[in-house]
Amino acid sequence: MSFDSGIQERVDAELRWAPEVGEAVVCAKVAGDTVTLEGSVQSLAQRSAAEAAARRVLGVAEVINDIQVQPPGAERLPDERLLRRVNAIIRVYAMEHADNIRAASHQGYLTLEGSLPWHFQRQLIEEAVRRLRGILSVNNLIRVVPSTGTVTVVGIEDALRRGGWAATHNVAVKVEDGQIVLRGNVRSCAERERLLAIAWSAPGARAVRNELVVAGIASAEGREQHEHQ
Repeated sequence: MSFDSGIQERVDAELRWAPEVGEAVVCAKVAGDTVTLEGSVQSLAQRSAAEAAARRVLGVAEVINDIQVQPPGAERLPDERLLRRVNAIIRVYAMEHADNIRAASHQGYLTLEGSLPWHFQRQLIEEAVRRLRGILSVNNLIRVVPSTGTVTVVGIEDALRRGGWAATHNVAVKVEDGQIVLRGNVRSCAERERLLAIAWSAPGARAVRNELVVAGIASAEGREQHEHQ
């Protein structure tokens, strides 16, 4: 893959711009449309923020996050104390389904298991526990098991149109073996993640397969010009 100095400059600028990353020592290396992040931060929240910043940059297709979490010694907490805080978060976001979720921690490496009816609940729990002091990584194995609803292609396509995505993206929606499948081209990781979030919001969604390709700036601009001819 060729080196894209434009992507390098944009990623570096976005990392400096993101207040959540702060003064963390993070280095971005670009190969084609793939960004590898290296360095060390004091919290998992900073590590996640650096990855999110890189994914927001136009032209970035993939982000490999090799950043190490190295909290100060005073912030290292016993697993028992960490789990009390994690279970409190689970009760807030899973509500009546909290008993379906199990959490285990080994020296700050957290694993979540169980099932919830909606993907957004799974996501909210993970985002919240990532901000806890002393958590070094999160392995989210919570399954989505919808209690109601039937996935329809028409419903997802209507949601894409409401957000204006259908007019600017050539995205195909299919339902195969109970999975929602999205295929097509997008310009950035951020656009891809937004489209996947729309699919996950469909009533009855239990799995979403991502076959969206980040086409990059030149490809996307060329496609838009062709569509308007």
